[in-house]
Amino acid sequence: MERYVAHPDESAVESFLPLNPNDYLILFSLTDQERHGYGLVKHIGEVSGGTVTLDPANLHRTLKRMVKQGLIIDAQVKATGETRSPRPRRRGCGSSPAVQRHTA
Repeated sequence: MERYVAHPDESAVESFLPLNPNDYLILFSLTDQERHGYGLVKHIGEVSGGTVTLDPANLHRTLKRMVKQGLIIDAQVKATGETRSPRPRRRGCGSSPAVQRHTA
């Protein structure tokens, strides 16, 4: 299961402001725990009162982009220190300390 954590370079966080609303919701959802794609969809639906529904295909494209930008990191990469994660069935993500400082 692939899980993600937010992981921006502290100095680069402000270069992404203002955030796209979906990016913000993803980072917000990762501030308290790591989540995989379905967990993100479910959590964002709950915190938005059902007003925001993320399409799984768009979500995974967004997650890949956010990984490339350095905003999030695959939790397995974070845990193992590897540069790439093996391709398990699900990926998870979470928040980095830099994002947590900016959202606190």
